[in-house]
Amino acid sequence: MTSSVSGPAGLSSAWAMTGASAPMPPAKRMSDLFGKIDSQNSGSITRPQLQTAFQTLSPPVNFKAYGVDKTWSALDPNQSGSVSKDAFVSTMTSLMTSLRGYAASQGGK
Repeated sequence: MTSSVSGPAGLSSAWAMTGASAPMPPAKRMSDLFGKIDSQNSGSITRPQLQTAFQTLSPPVNFKAYGVDKTWSALDPNQSGSVSKDAFVSTMTSLMTSLRGYAASQGGK
């Protein structure tokens, strides 16, 4: 079974795939998101690429509130300057779960 996600006027909505109602498992959604961010297909992403994703892919409110800097720090704790797909998927899947829990504890705000 194949599915595709696109937003208005063909714009990607990969960030929207992080919503609770999405039928894909979180790791698959994060893998797909990585593919959108890694526009050069290099197998890793950099902070500027993540910054661009935050600006163009409409992240969920909880990720917007968390911010690019904190997200990048979680993704690249050793400050290597790039993040592999495996590290991205693992960290973002955990972060997504944590941020959902935090939002729920704040009354969904």
